[in-house]
Amino acid sequence: MSVKGTQEKAPKSVRTVEIIVGAITLVLAGLVIAFPLFAVLFIVFWLSLSLIFGGLEGIIIGASARHLSRGWRALSLGVGVFALIMGFVVLGLPGAAVVTSIFLLGLGLLVLGSGAIAQGISGKHASGWARGMLIGIGAITVVLAMMALVFPVFGAELLYVFLATALIINGIGFIIAGATGSKFTPITPGSFVGGKKRQWESDAA
Repeated sequence: MSVKGTQEKAPKSVRTVEIIVGAITLVLAGLVIAFPLFAVLFIVFWLSLSLIFGGLEGIIIGASARHLSRGWRALSLGVGVFALIMGFVVLGLPGAAVVTSIFLLGLGLLVLGSGAIAQGISGKHASGWARGMLIGIGAITVVLAMMALVFPVFGAELLYVFLATALIINGIGFIIAGATGSKFTPITPGSFVGGKKRQWESDAA
């Protein structure tokens, strides 16, 4: 007997939390769009927290993971301390955090665009229009990447657009997931660099 489509939906409490998270995320998206300065603070806060928590995790692993070799523990401890220090540096120098984020965005777009162009050129089994579209999209992406790297102001505006777009998609996705019981995978920074995971999966699939 087939059991396809009989998966249980998430508990009501989890779905309620998803709806609340989605609503908060949409509010954050609105603030990013309306107040560019808030976007800067958001980027600084997110990057700083990521470094601090990542650093603490590395320090804990280096200090307590007895199953790892002494060399790996020392490496984890050193990287953790460095990440922790950088997290506090980001808080103290918010401008550096924004510049770093713009550089990573430009680098990611450059890799993504170059990959699309390479795929369009080498994809012998794809139709001509599909290969042409890949090359065209890749070229546009590379141009955007170069402009973001050469012109920091343009890069900052592009970063704001990506940030607001990701927040809007995540907010709507969480609300739909909470209302329907479907599974939603949030967009992360890595999603802009060739991620192959589907962002939306329905439990009915």
